[in-house]
Formats: sequence, C-alpha cells, structure tokens
Amino acid sequence: MATARHSHRMLAPRPTKLRSQRDINLWRIPLQLSLAAVALFGITLIPDILDKYGVIHIPSWLTMGSIDDARAILSAMMGAVATVLALIFSVALLVLSMVSTLFGPRLLYRFLQDWVTQVMIGLFMGTFAYICLVFLVTHQASHLGFGFVSLTEALDLTTPIGRAMAGLPLPHDLL
Repeated sequence: MATARHSHRMLAPRPTKLRSQRDINLWRIPLQLSLAAVALFGITLIPDILDKYGVIHIPSWLTMGSIDDARAILSAMMGAVATVLALIFSVALLVLSMVSTLFGPRLLYRFLQDWVTQVMIGLFMGTFAYICLVFLVTHQASHLGFGFVSLTEALDLTTPIGRAMAGLPLPHDLL
C-alpha cells in the first residue's frame, strides 16, 4: 500500500511547470496595448466633440487643413503601419518556426516570454487600431465633428515608432 501511494506521487505531473508553460501567451501584451490605444482614442475624441458643440475652442495652429487632407494623411499612415505590422508578424513567425525546427520546442517558451517582441507587436497593433478609429471618425465627420486632436495624436504615435524603426535618434536621445 505504501509503495502504491509512493509511486502515485512519482507519476503525478508537476502542476507549476505545466501551468507556467501553459500561461505563456504571445498576445497578452499586444492586446493590452491595443486596448490602451482604443482608450486613448476615446480620450482624444472628447476635445474634438467638445469643439464641435462650442464648449471649447481648438486653436487654429492645431488644425491641419481640410478633412480631405486628413484622410490622405491617415490613409498613408494606415498603409505604412499595416506594412510594418505585417513585416513584424512574418519575421516573428519565421523565427518561431526556425527555432522550433533547429533547436527544439523548448526554446519557443523563451522566445514567447521575450517582452521586446510582444511590446513591438503591441505598439504597432495599437497604433494601427488607433489610426483606423481616427480614419472612421474622419469619414463620419458630419456626425461627430472632425478629429483634429485625434489626428495630431495619430501623428504623435507614428513618428517615434517610425524613427525608432529607422534607427534615427528620438528627441530625448538628442539631449
């Protein structure tokens, strides 16, 4: 009886190791950053709506031309961010497949835990979601008002990411 109980303990799975490997998720941080971008869109849309109803006044230096100019800028940014996002996804999947074939599946967990990969995917997914939402608002400008603050924030989101990808110094690097 004692040997059966002892052998049962030896064959029992290790729940902590299995749980930690099962909880590794490549999409947790990108989803959180995308949800943060949606929240940022809601926050930046408030001044635009308040300006439409005359509660506040957005200065003229913040406006960037007509709504057609904004649509052209946003469509160019959507194309650029979508291209980079597709490139990041394809490179990440290529690395995952090469790691699993060359080094074995155990190294996949280490790659999936890499926060740099997750943050970069999340930044681009969040930026793309934000730009898509601003683009939708500019197409419905008669109902919601034109999003000058939202468009400015879209430019503010894409410029540092693009500079970092190109290897150019960011403004805080120049100081």
